[in-house]
Order: sequence, then C-alpha cells, then structure tokens
Amino acid sequence: KSSPADFYYAGLWLKSFHDQNRQNNDISRLFGDSNPHHFIINKDEKSISAIAPGRAFGKIDNIYVDLARFTVDTLKMVRIIRKKHYLTAIHSLFRGYFKNGEFSINVFMKHVHKRMLFNFKKQRSQRSFIFASISFFIVWYRFYILKRYPPDAIKK
Repeated sequence: KSSPADFYYAGLWLKSFHDQNRQNNDISRLFGDSNPHHFIINKDEKSISAIAPGRAFGKIDNIYVDLARFTVDTLKMVRIIRKKHYLTAIHSLFRGYFKNGEFSINVFMKHVHKRMLFNFKKQRSQRSFIFASISFFIVWYRFYILKRYPPDAIKK
C-alpha cells in the first residue's frame, strides 16, 4: 500500500534520473512510463528501484512529460477515491521533485492536458468509448480539484 512518503521518494528518484540525464533546462532523457506502480521503495534498505520504463525510455523531451504521466496515472487510480488521498499523493511527489527548484504551472498544465487526451484516445481504441469517457471524466474532475488545491511547489 502506498503512502504519501512513497510519492515523495518517487519524486526524488525521478528528479535524480532527470538530473543525471539532463540536456538543458527542462529537457532530459525521459523515464517513460513513470507511474506510482513502477516505483519499489524499500524503507529498510533506504533504496528506490524503478521498473518497466516503457517505450519512451531515453527519449529526449521535456521533464514535464514524465511528471504529467505520473500525475494522470495517479489521478486515474480507482482506489484513490477521496480528494485528500490523491491531493496528498501528488503534493508529496512535487515536494520531492521540486525540493530546491522552480516549477512552471503553465508548462505542467499543457503536458497534463496532452496526457489526458492521449490516454482517452488509447483507452477508446483498446476498450469501449463509454469506458474511456468515464475514465476521462474521473481524471478531468480530479485534475480540476488539483488545480484548485495545487502542490506547494506551484504556489511559489
């Protein structure tokens, strides 16, 4: 079971990955399939492992692509029903990632919107239009709430 601390550590790991592969400013090699299920956190050994990077692994692009994927995948997690749970999880991710850095809300929002539409099209082709529409509505509604209660990193 994931805790907010797990999302914080995932943010630290993703930041470290991007820093090690940085091309310039917000451009880095991407992890690709960054989502909550692909980070294994061992608190006893104080280690983090990332698994199943996906097809976009190593692609050079904006770091917000990885952050948007992680955010959208968190928002669509069915078991995170209550607003407090997904807000706390995403806030923790951003506290880990942007511990000492700047955050661009506009660039982030652009990439989240792209990711939401991409997921909708992908689900529509793999499943039914109704399933894809319901999933899109849940993510859109949760993202609307997130915009109203942004992470601390956004408020700077």
